Parts: sequence; structure tokens; C-alpha cells
Amino acid sequence: VALAPNDWQSWDALGQVAMATGSLDEAEGLYLKALGIATQEAAIHLHLGILYLQTNEPVSAYDHLVKAKTYDVQDVYDAQVERLLERYFP
Repeated sequence: VALAPNDWQSWDALGQVAMATGSLDEAEGLYLKALGIATQEAAIHLHLGILYLQTNEPVSAYDHLVKAKTYDVQDVYDAQVERLLERYFP
């Protein structure tokens, strides 16, 4: 991150590491930093949606999952987003 502070993927990857280690508040901050760099990046919205599901924030989770689906123009995350939406927001 020090070498490329405007690289959203670096911030997103750090968010995933923080999330995997249980540092959910830190993960949120890192994802939001990534989102500030790339507001229409589907991966960030997907990761925030998953984070908000884990922290019992369903409104935020739904919002980010829908944005992930909207911004996923190449359908990279479509199946995963659909499964999450069907499971948690039937």
C-alpha cells in the first residue's frame, strides 16, 4: 500500500486479510478506503456486503450486494451475489 496508495486492490486485499483474522472494524475501514478510490468496483461492494452480513447490518449488506451485482458487468461475481441475495434476502 505504501508503494501504491491509490491502488484499490491493495486496500481491498488488506480488508480481506483483516476480515479473515476477525478484525471486522479494521476490514470495514480498509474496504471503505478502497471504495473511495474505485466507487464502482464490484469486488469491493461484494466484500462489504459479506462484511455487513457478518456484523448483522442487513440494510448495508443488501445495498452493497445489489451494487456488486449492478457493477459486475462481466458477471465475475454474479453467481456468488445471487446466492447471497437468495439466502439472506428471500
